[in-house]
Amino acid sequence: MVAESSSEEKNLQSVFRYLEELQGVVGVAVIDQNQQETVSKLEEKAMENVLGGMGKGRNEGLKEALSKNIVLAMFTDITFNVNFPPDIDAMKLICKGEVVGETTTDPVKLEKFKKDPNMIVISDFMALKKGAKVNKEAFDSGDTYILFEAIRFESFENIPEIAEHVISIPSPPVFDFLKKELKEEMDLSNPQLAVIIR
Repeated sequence: MVAESSSEEKNLQSVFRYLEELQGVVGVAVIDQNQQETVSKLEEKAMENVLGGMGKGRNEGLKEALSKNIVLAMFTDITFNVNFPPDIDAMKLICKGEVVGETTTDPVKLEKFKKDPNMIVISDFMALKKGAKVNKEAFDSGDTYILFEAIRFESFENIPEIAEHVISIPSPPVFDFLKKELKEEMDLSNPQLAVIIR
């Protein structure tokens, strides 16, 4: 048992060293069980009203991250290169089980959406299917919601200890809670983003 604990501690130290050396990473900390429970409750509440009141959401990425045995919070500033793989669609609009809107960071995919007569590009990163019902009634019925999926960074796959990682970007209430909880462990005077890893 001691050997396993020692090995786990070494692995964790190795992960911390790697993450803290990345440009733009302000700090990394383990989120304990009590903090995880609070994060889960805050996120569930935040998902009742997402994207400036546009509708309801489900952060499946956060649920998956919190289901792991070790959960980390990583704070970054604006110099951090997120570098999402081009096939990542971290946010989707679901209506009656069908994907009717999605985000992308891939300029090629965005261009494809622009040329598709069945899609409407509404921003630099989001497109909707024509005729998609995204009104208040659709969200209130529960048939329509914003799905936030788990993310994986290609660069993290080179770290054996977290090769099978899951990343989630939590809501502002969770971000604020973690900042308050972890302010003694790191300088959080100017973080721009918090991600939950594991």
